[in-house]
Amino acid sequence: MLTADPDAAASRAVGAARAALGDLPPSLAVLFASDHFLGSAEALVASVAEQTGALPLIGCVGEAVAGGAREVESEPAVALWLGAGLGPVETFAMEFVRTSSGGAYGGYRFAQEAAGAHLMICDPFSFPADGLLAHLNDRVPGAVVMGGMASGGLRSRQTRLFLDGRVLSRGAVGAHLPRAEVHPLVAQGCRPIGNPFIITRADRNVIHELGGRPPLARLRTGRGTARPGPGTAGPGHSRGGGHRRVPGRAEPG
Repeated sequence: MLTADPDAAASRAVGAARAALGDLPPSLAVLFASDHFLGSAEALVASVAEQTGALPLIGCVGEAVAGGAREVESEPAVALWLGAGLGPVETFAMEFVRTSSGGAYGGYRFAQEAAGAHLMICDPFSFPADGLLAHLNDRVPGAVVMGGMASGGLRSRQTRLFLDGRVLSRGAVGAHLPRAEVHPLVAQGCRPIGNPFIITRADRNVIHELGGRPPLARLRTGRGTARPGPGTAGPGHSRGGGHRRVPGRAEPG
């Protein structure tokens, strides 16, 4: 049963994830919650941390939550993934500070010879992840960064990022797994077709009109006219060597 009560949701998520691991001791927790927990994120994270024994933890509030073979939208949901046998785990937070010459990333330094993978979840309003990846491709080639953008907030400071027992509203959170063997999944990319249109009628996430006409009519007239995009990288990709991003997802451990 889905519930918006943070303590009950945490208890159920932790119980299911621990049952899947059996006797294996977890070394990392990744937590995702629906936007129903925007106002109770601190209580949720505190409850999960208490029940997991203060494991290294990262996560965020998202627009939709996936666990196992189920994806939940528009209802309260929590997904917790517990990882075992990962070796040491170092969690971290980063910020982007705008300067007169552009900006600077701070809070964590990527080592030149860093092994393993860095998992990151970023706030889309305050942390330009593409700039960080471009910087790393140029300055720290070979570093592996995977993760995605938090989608639960609709405006600045509404994002909720989870880091150990804390909740942040800007920047990025991450975990470095220097000895873990990670096999990333990269989302498929899609090239736009036809011309751009303004959504002129919609009901929540259902689009009824694009530029005053039904979406199916627009799709039929735009079929086969792919818009050019030189060097375009689809969702889940970053150009340059050594860095790959995948949308954040969680499945009960």
